[in-house]
Amino acid sequence: MDINTTKNQLISLVEKINSEYPGLALEFHQQRVSKKNMCVKGCNGSLWIEPYQEWYDIGLSGQSITKDMEGYMASTFGTKEGNKQSKPEPSHHPFWRVTDFKSVEIAVRRYAGVKSA
Repeated sequence: MDINTTKNQLISLVEKINSEYPGLALEFHQQRVSKKNMCVKGCNGSLWIEPYQEWYDIGLSGQSITKDMEGYMASTFGTKEGNKQSKPEPSHHPFWRVTDFKSVEIAVRRYAGVKSA
């Protein structure tokens, strides 16, 4: 999965959701140093997306988003792959591995609290 393609898909998705639901203010963010680290923020915590050659990792950042979405992510995408950051405690950032952008879109829409397309 190409970094620039993923970036453009996420920006487009954020713009689409914001236009469908004017009360939302989702934002796309990309780390300056590690370009593969991208997130959607603007709701509860942050939803991180990291593209790899054959999959995407979707991670939850923040205690309240983890409480809110961990069960949904597990029921939708299966057992989590692990935690992206284990230090400092309790910043564990659980993540799931998916193989298509449609799954990323499902997670972003759930994060935003809106219906899947």
